[in-house]
Amino acid sequence: MIKVSALQKTFGAGPGSFTAVSGVSFTAEPGSFVTLLGPSGCGKTTTLRLLAGLERPTGGSIHIDGECMVSAEARSFVPTHRRPIGMVFQSYAIWPHMTVAGNVGFPLRVERPRVPRAEITRRVAEALDIVGLGNLGNRMSTELSGGQQQRVALARALVRRPKVLLLDEPLSNLDAELRERMRDEIREVQQRLGITTVFVTHDQAEALALSDQVIVMEAGSIVETGLPQEIYNFPRRTFTAKFLGVSNNFTGTVSETDGGTATISTAHGPLTARTAAPLETGSEVRVAMRPDGFSIHRRDPGADAWRGTVRFATYHGDSWLYHVDIGDQSIKIRVIKEKIGLARGDAIYLVPEPGAAIITQDTGPGDVDGSNRTHPLERKRT
Repeated sequence: MIKVSALQKTFGAGPGSFTAVSGVSFTAEPGSFVTLLGPSGCGKTTTLRLLAGLERPTGGSIHIDGECMVSAEARSFVPTHRRPIGMVFQSYAIWPHMTVAGNVGFPLRVERPRVPRAEITRRVAEALDIVGLGNLGNRMSTELSGGQQQRVALARALVRRPKVLLLDEPLSNLDAELRERMRDEIREVQQRLGITTVFVTHDQAEALALSDQVIVMEAGSIVETGLPQEIYNFPRRTFTAKFLGVSNNFTGTVSETDGGTATISTAHGPLTARTAAPLETGSEVRVAMRPDGFSIHRRDPGADAWRGTVRFATYHGDSWLYHVDIGDQSIKIRVIKEKIGLARGDAIYLVPEPGAAIITQDTGPGDVDGSNRTHPLERKRT
C-alpha cells in the first residue's frame, strides 16, 4: 500500500519560488492501479518523482507498505535505489549500446549486495517473458520498434520485483493504434502480477480505461478522486467536467426536487439532474451536459424541446458532432450512427436526456482523499 500525506514540493526560495505540489494526500491500495490525471504543469509528474525519490519534498511524507520512504518533518529520506519501486519514464531511457537483455538486467548488475550472474540471467528471462519479448534478449536495443522499446522499459522496471510500479506517461510517444494496444498490455501485466501501480497521464481515455482509482490534479493540488465511472459520469468539480469533455455548461435555478433528482430551469428550457446532496428550491446551480446527453429531432417533439440552429458539423466515422446555436450560446451535440448529416443553418430541436445533467461546483481544489464522495453510482468498495 502507498500512503502519501500532505506532500509539498516548492522549487526555489523567496519571491521567485514555485510550488509544484501543494498538500497532496492519497492512498493506493495493494494491487490497485491509480492514475494521476491532469493537464501539463498540474504537478502529477513531480508527485511521481517524489514517490520515486528523484525529488525531495519540502513537506509531507510517503510510506510504502508501512515503511517511511521520506518525511520532511523527520528529515528522513530513503534514496531511489533502496525504494521497492520500478519506474518507466516517458522517454523509456533505453541505452542504445546495450542489448535488450543488457538493458533489462542493468538494475540487477548495479544492485548491492551483488546479485549472482546466474540469478540475473534467470530474472531477465522471466521479465522478458512477462512482456512478451522472451526471444529478443540478444537483439540490440536500436533494432527495436517503439512498442518493443516500451516493453523493454517495462521489463527493466519489473526485473527487481518491486512492490510499486511507477509509470510516467509511457505511451505518449506511440502512434494511436500502438498506444491502445500497449495500454491494454500494461493493464494485463499489472493485473496478472498484482503490483500496485501509479500512472501519470494527461489522456482521460487512458485514465478511464486503466484505472481502479483516478486522481484529478490542477495547479499542484488534488481536485477530486474517485472510481473511473464516478469521475466520468458524475464529476463534482467544473474543472473535472471540462477536462473530461463535458463541454456544455449552463447556469440555472432549482425549480423542483424529488428524492435524488432535481429539475433545473435554464434560459433554454428545463433539465433533469441527479443529485448526490440536497438542493434548495430557488438556489442557483451550475450544470454540465455531455454532447451525447441530448436527443436530436428535425421536428418539434414537444414543449420541453430546445430550438437550435446548426452552425457546422464534423463527421467522426461512428458519429456526427454538431455545433449548435441555442439563443446566444453555442453547444456541442453528438449523434451516433446517423447516416445523413445535418447542414449549416438547419433548424433542429434538442431534448435533454433525463438525468444526464451534471451539477458541478466551481470551488477550488478539494476532496483530497475522496472520502466524502457520494454519487448515484455509489457501490460497495471491496
